[in-house]
Amino acid sequence: MWSIWFIYYMHTNQLYAVYSNLAVYTGDKESSLVINRLEAGLHYYHKRSVNTSRLLKVWKDEFAVCPSDPARLNWDGSYVLRGQRY
Repeated sequence: MWSIWFIYYMHTNQLYAVYSNLAVYTGDKESSLVINRLEAGLHYYHKRSVNTSRLLKVWKDEFAVCPSDPARLNWDGSYVLRGQRY
């Protein structure tokens, strides 16, 4: 149940999580920085044979370039305007 605590921590401290949009740079909607191996455990009873995506195999420095004023979203997906608190 770490996810609910992560959301609580981020909301309480008015922080944002950064999500990558690698498809813009790679043109590949399948590659990812992380994958879910669907190991047996809390949510899955048996190891599944298919991963949810493929790991990125080539790194480019432009992947880490962030805009000076990135888009910020509320928990409901609506945009947070500059200076506005969520």
